[in-house]
Amino acid sequence: MRAPVGETITIADRAGIDKLVPVVTSVYGIARPKAMGAWLSYLSICRRDCAADVRLETMLSPEIESRCESHLDRAIEQYVKIESMPQPVLGEMARTIVSVLKSLSSRSRAFLRGRCAEICGAGALAGYWDVAERAGTSEELSNQLHAGRGAMELRKLGDFYEFVFALAMLYGSTERFRSRLVFLSDQLKNKYAADFPFGRLGLYLWPIDFSFVENEEDSGAAPDENLAILSAVSSINPGVRVQVCAESQLWARDILAWLDDDFSCFVKPDEAGPQARYGRGALSEGGNIITGKARDRFVLVAQGPLSSISAEIDFYNDLFFRDIRPYTLPDGFLWARHPATGEDMALDSVHIDTVINVVPAACTLDNLPKVLVDPFYLTAVRENPEFVRFLNEQDIRSDDVIEVDKSELFLNLPNFSVLLMPAGEPRLLFNKDRGLTLPRLNLRPGTLVQPGIEITAMAAMFGCIRCATNMLPQSYFKDGSEVSSVVAHECSPEAGTAVRGFLKPGAPLTLALSKQFVKRVEVRTAATAREWEFDDFSRTAYVYVRPDEAGSAEKCMQAVRDHGFDIAKALSERQGIGM
Repeated sequence: MRAPVGETITIADRAGIDKLVPVVTSVYGIARPKAMGAWLSYLSICRRDCAADVRLETMLSPEIESRCESHLDRAIEQYVKIESMPQPVLGEMARTIVSVLKSLSSRSRAFLRGRCAEICGAGALAGYWDVAERAGTSEELSNQLHAGRGAMELRKLGDFYEFVFALAMLYGSTERFRSRLVFLSDQLKNKYAADFPFGRLGLYLWPIDFSFVENEEDSGAAPDENLAILSAVSSINPGVRVQVCAESQLWARDILAWLDDDFSCFVKPDEAGPQARYGRGALSEGGNIITGKARDRFVLVAQGPLSSISAEIDFYNDLFFRDIRPYTLPDGFLWARHPATGEDMALDSVHIDTVINVVPAACTLDNLPKVLVDPFYLTAVRENPEFVRFLNEQDIRSDDVIEVDKSELFLNLPNFSVLLMPAGEPRLLFNKDRGLTLPRLNLRPGTLVQPGIEITAMAAMFGCIRCATNMLPQSYFKDGSEVSSVVAHECSPEAGTAVRGFLKPGAPLTLALSKQFVKRVEVRTAATAREWEFDDFSRTAYVYVRPDEAGSAEKCMQAVRDHGFDIAKALSERQGIGM
């Protein structure tokens, strides 16, 4: 390994003995079309109403605004740590919800209610909003919304609270916060070309989970994109490994960024840890780097991660000594299609691998590399000096710059992945297209591999096929997670001791859950028929035992065993990871 000149960028060489394996990320939540639709509607309405300066009739008081902002900041912190909201925090949020609604005029409350219905549908009003609006005090609200709810219902309740705070801040905040929204909107206008479809660009404010709009029977209603991609990658290389969206490893591509098509060197991840990854701006994230070889080996690099001069100098110097030519390009975006309305929306992103990519010459019939590029991104970079220099220095002909057909934008076709077969031959994993763009790439027969369905839901989580797949050194792959356990105090001491022993490290159930990337098991008591729940976001399994089981060590352990293995089996089937 050769150290770079400076300290801001570290490039590492892959050890020759470290075998490469294809890895697929299983991303939570993409089988929830109602939640995805609500998220995209929220982004669209934020953009529309911010641009039109839509405001409430009565503004929030400085004290209430400060409380809302504090809750949203805490929500972001929980999101980064991948944790669910603690019960005491839910109580604080309930008190703020009551304060917000009571401080507004009836006309302002009706306006927020209308926006809630427009974004989430009528179901969310009946389930949450109506109860919150009728509550006279926070104690009444807590009793009506919190009492008797399971862990996942409380999780959804916290998500609903965050959504209401975000709406209240969007429409009822003072100029101090409003100016931040306008500044963000202006930044996006400066980032993209003048003819960019700004009316279709979502305004991203806070990470909000809209799972509260879903009922249990709604989950799994959409085709499983995770399994479709896993099946396609398995046809390329049966040795594929599955990782789960856990411990901030959202995408396989963003664990590390390769710097050449031979997978021999890469940008080493920042030692600051996973929490520093929030914001998707690290150079080690593969979405920021596109590799290729024409006249020279080269990389296309997003400008965002090279925001400091020292970082850019370090990076360029190290590439120079490795005979790799860098070209810095503007940050990208990606397209997401609303599952209900079919509206295509652009989502702002630092990453460029959703808007531009390079097909290796070895995969084309004329032995020439092809540059596949989004038409709106091409408009933005066509006169860009770095892009022009790239085309000229690498002898890329204009005929070999292929624009994505505008009717296929929502498929994010530039976000394809180059994966290796067991013997090392490259294969191109593309989204399932509609026959308007890919035929113009002049691909060699047998090099194209596609899933059986269109991959579209992933885009609402700012990614697509390339994001979810990568060739990783085997040492980088995690086979599971550490599993902690908590037993409710309602269980007898004997039952608690027995259950904790049953869930000790290395025990059969613990190993089965670990392999499915379960991070935590909470044993709770419940008088209802509820048996277990699973929180995909925090990777927490909730096992429920009846009061009569809680007092008996044998019955309690038997219930934990049965429900625990049911959880492991259900996750195995859904994620494609064997027990």
